[in-house]
Amino acid sequence: MIGIEINDSQVIWSVIGWSLFAGILLGGIFYGGLWWTVTQRLAHPRAALWFVGGFIARMAIALGGIYWIAAGDWKKLAACMLGFFIGRLLVNGYSTRMKNTANLAQIDSPLASAQNSKDKTYAS
Repeated sequence: MIGIEINDSQVIWSVIGWSLFAGILLGGIFYGGLWWTVTQRLAHPRAALWFVGGFIARMAIALGGIYWIAAGDWKKLAACMLGFFIGRLLVNGYSTRMKNTANLAQIDSPLASAQNSKDKTYAS
């Protein structure tokens, strides 16, 4: 029977790769949830409850996930934390792009141009 031989280093690298991927997911959930809470729930009547509840939920998911993924191995912990940081960078890039898109849409709208011309009239 023909089989595929897998050595120990291949197993270690695959486990580290999955830990990195899981860290990216956890970072995306944590920082994506933070971005969503700040942008969507700021005007809510009970905004403080959303912020505190969101913080507790995000911390529980992140810390529980990191603890479960690392399983006492420093290599998996390091890969997961690196992935968590990469997830932060991805969400930061996405949120910056969304903010720039919203600013461009606001500049191009007829209402914004009418408001800008009104502001210039009062400034003179």
